[in-house]
Amino acid sequence: MATSPHRGSSTTAETATEQILQSAARKIEILIARDEITVTRAEYAAGLRVAEPHLHHDHVDAFYVLEGTLIFQIGHDAAEVTIPAGGSVAVAPHVPHAFCVGDEGPARWLTIHAPDGGFAAFMRGVRDGVAVDWDVHPVMTPARIELVHADVGRTSDVPSQSAVSRESWRGAADSGRRRLSAARRVPVDALASVRGNQPPPEGRHGVVLRRRRLDCARGVG
Repeated sequence: MATSPHRGSSTTAETATEQILQSAARKIEILIARDEITVTRAEYAAGLRVAEPHLHHDHVDAFYVLEGTLIFQIGHDAAEVTIPAGGSVAVAPHVPHAFCVGDEGPARWLTIHAPDGGFAAFMRGVRDGVAVDWDVHPVMTPARIELVHADVGRTSDVPSQSAVSRESWRGAADSGRRRLSAARRVPVDALASVRGNQPPPEGRHGVVLRRRRLDCARGVG
């Protein structure tokens, strides 16, 4: 499978929507693709997993919910944040995050990467079947750390996000082991900026903060 880097002139300004994925359960299109910012619009069916735990080094990953509900896990202790329609969350660099669609119904949202960080090229690679190296990095849970150290040769057992090499996963496992051994609970507000359009029944900033196990159907990339 071909690989293209995210460095250089990987993005261009878009004047019309650019379709990336279209199916009964998932729809993704690029609205803006520039070096300084890329914006996509997505629509997923209820309960689908959108992204496994990952982080970015050099850009902010932000989300604005147009319809439905998105459920995020943010930080190394996976603090749960529920974002309803009209709400938003901006995840800072180096902060782990994952999310899925709530079980109540489908969701539509905008994703904003600022700067682009290679996200537009990655999206086009998803569409065209081309692996793209961009600013995304794996987050190692205890189970994944043991998996990678147990047998790094079994690449089919190593979770993949974009074109992440075996060496990257091994390095991430070592780093993750150190992070987890010194982990401290950090308030979610210190990791991400969250906003909503109505007072929540609990928590603050217009989002519902809850800590429970996610029971979301696992999506397929």
